[in-house]
Amino acid sequence: MLGAWLSVCCFVVLVGYLVTRSNCTHFTVEIITPGMIRAFGMSNLPLTGPAMDLGLEHIQKIYAEFFSVKQTYIFNHSFATCDDAADGFHFMLSDYYYRRRLNSTIVVFAYPGGTAGIVASVISQAIAGQIQATPHAAAYFTTVDSSKSQSFATVLQEIKKTARIVMFFGHADILRNFMIQAAQNNMTDGDYVYITMTPYEYFTSLYGNVTWQNYDEWDEIAFAAYRSLLLVIPSPSSPAARRTRESLYPELIRRSKADYNYTYRQNDVPTPIAITQYACMRMLGMVINATLSTLTSSDSIIPESGFMAKWFWNRTVETPVGTISFDEVGERQIQLEVQQLNFSTGNFEPVMIQDAATFWLKPIKPVEWFSGEMPLDMPECGFSGKTGPCAESSRRNIFEIVGGVLLFVAATVIVLRYWPGSTL
Repeated sequence: MLGAWLSVCCFVVLVGYLVTRSNCTHFTVEIITPGMIRAFGMSNLPLTGPAMDLGLEHIQKIYAEFFSVKQTYIFNHSFATCDDAADGFHFMLSDYYYRRRLNSTIVVFAYPGGTAGIVASVISQAIAGQIQATPHAAAYFTTVDSSKSQSFATVLQEIKKTARIVMFFGHADILRNFMIQAAQNNMTDGDYVYITMTPYEYFTSLYGNVTWQNYDEWDEIAFAAYRSLLLVIPSPSSPAARRTRESLYPELIRRSKADYNYTYRQNDVPTPIAITQYACMRMLGMVINATLSTLTSSDSIIPESGFMAKWFWNRTVETPVGTISFDEVGERQIQLEVQQLNFSTGNFEPVMIQDAATFWLKPIKPVEWFSGEMPLDMPECGFSGKTGPCAESSRRNIFEIVGGVLLFVAATVIVLRYWPGSTL
């Protein structure tokens, strides 16, 4: 079940291509990117635009001999929500495409992924659906409005009646508050398993830092509570890719302020979504160069977009900021790992790693359960307290005849409706 959940954590940022005829020896590429100019989501232009701009400059230098590149951003200042953008982007794109005056050889539509809230909502609903489809399993889906209250008392009481596996989707700061309240309700003593995830391999303000330590009076309780927590997170990049990525941070932060009027919080860094936009531009340069290199002097038409898209199928690409792999239909494969708190060091360390292609989890080392044993799927006497050994004698006899008690796996999925984020 966990493997099925992990498989949905992916981001697709390069959408497609349109091409036109050309008899030129030097080609012109126009990249058209629709986006939101307001910085309320991780994929909006103030956060991702600088990375695309920098990547574009780099491919212009690398492939200047073969083609030139121009980028056009399309946005509407009146768009305040993603719904506004969804309704308006199609018209804006088509209107610009047919009115543009640049005689491009190749036209590329490229734009980043969704917002943090959308990612959490999609993943959590996918998990709930998978659990519901599993025989003898049940899922309970709860949405908490964290903008009004961070009290989880009611939710925790419902969990006691329905579940032993709790999946939390939300900001790391609110996760810590939730785990502390769970501890205060005697729900971190080995009877429950808590699972949380972050789509980022490194921590930023958008999702926060998944840690028990906040250097306050709650650290001791939080540490004990986090012993029942499993963290799902993308596997880290190579040291070389990490150094390159970190070397880009100062320039991306500078460009966000200078070009998009966006100021990062102190000690905050560009998200992996922004870094992916840089990698996207570098890969775009590779695929255009590879496509043009197949042409001969007698060719009068660039291969259609489907031909170019196939370049990504079953391919692993080495970019300066990391290795990116695609499956047989061009969807990105992200290797994930399951981490657990090391009780000696206080840090999260991997205990399982996922094969990005098969989604199977491979154990790295044994999971250290709080009580020494894996928690039961349900209380010994059931959630009602009246089944199993606690049932009436006549009912117990019936169960013995039929062969035992049916076991149900239940999971409560918690999603935060409102997400803390960076501010202008």
